[in-house]
Amino acid sequence: MVVLFVVMVVLFIVMLVIVFVAFSAAFWMGFGDLESYKSLFNTTITLFRMALGDFDYGELNDAHSMLGPFLFAMFMFFVFFVIMFFSPGSFIIYVTIFVSATFFSVGTFFDFVPLLITGNIVINC
Repeated sequence: MVVLFVVMVVLFIVMLVIVFVAFSAAFWMGFGDLESYKSLFNTTITLFRMALGDFDYGELNDAHSMLGPFLFAMFMFFVFFVIMFFSPGSFIIYVTIFVSATFFSVGTFFDFVPLLITGNIVINC
């Protein structure tokens, strides 16, 4: 179980780095004339701050009325998609499925949920 969790954390970090590097390059090429996007390092820091909610949307929109909103929306969607669906927090779901299939007399996760709610769980020992 610990190995599976470590693998999930490593894959999460790799996916997040790939998304950040790709969008850093795109924002740097598209908005390199703005102060926040002068270098690749500044662009990465700005995107990290953007992911945390500290961003200047007007600056992007004023710099390029089509590319600014498009890249902003794509970045926000992909970053939160990666964080929400591929985070190690989803490890709890995998553990629940593994435990239900291994230790309890149920076939799938969907068979396990009603038993968990009602408390009618039989342990296979």
